[in-house]
Amino acid sequence: MNHQPFETWILDERPTTPEERTQLEKHLTTCRRCARLQTSWQEARHQIATAPARTAPKNFVSHWQSNLVLFKEKQKRKQAHTLLYSFVAAAVVALIALSAVLLPKISLISVIVVTSSAIVRLVEFLKEIWSVTLGLLRVAPTTMIIVVGAMLAGWILLAVLAWGVSVWKVSVKKVVNK
Repeated sequence: MNHQPFETWILDERPTTPEERTQLEKHLTTCRRCARLQTSWQEARHQIATAPARTAPKNFVSHWQSNLVLFKEKQKRKQAHTLLYSFVAAAVVALIALSAVLLPKISLISVIVVTSSAIVRLVEFLKEIWSVTLGLLRVAPTTMIIVVGAMLAGWILLAVLAWGVSVWKVSVKKVVNK
């Protein structure tokens, strides 16, 4: 037996037509399942209608709003992570596609040789810079070393202060999107 229209009529909030009501009453006399559904639904509606209204806790609204803000921030972070992962995945796919196109023309040995020679050149360059710096420190007068050190320290301090103010502005004042 198809109970769907009868269950819909029982649970639906809209009024039924006289013909539907007659069919429903006739069906309820023969179908215990639908009769129990109607009885249970009427009891549930009565309990909902007669239940006393509870008042919300005093700090409910502020607590809910703060949780909403935290939830939105968490969603933004999750969205940013998803976007980052998407970009990384796209970069990996592009790298694989590029490798598939270029690797048949480039041998693995040539890639290893080019990479290792670049690393050796970088290390040699860093050694040269280190030796030039040490040579300048040995030859330069003490006052010049102190002045240059003070200037470097000043610039580093200025950069750290600018960075600190930027972080403070972003974290405390909250940057407003326009």
